[in-house]
Amino acid sequence: MRYRKIYFILSGVLITIGLFSLGKWGMNLGLDFKGGTIAEYQFEKET
Repeated sequence: MRYRKIYFILSGVLITIGLFSLGKWGMNLGLDFKGGTIAEYQFEKET
């Protein structure tokens, strides 16, 4: 309980920095979210 105030302030500062940087530079999405190739196949149904 002794350091609760210090950690609370530190957490608030880190969250504020994170939100500021997200607003300024946006999200830098990784390779998973970049372009790619979509292959769609359609088969005729046999009767």
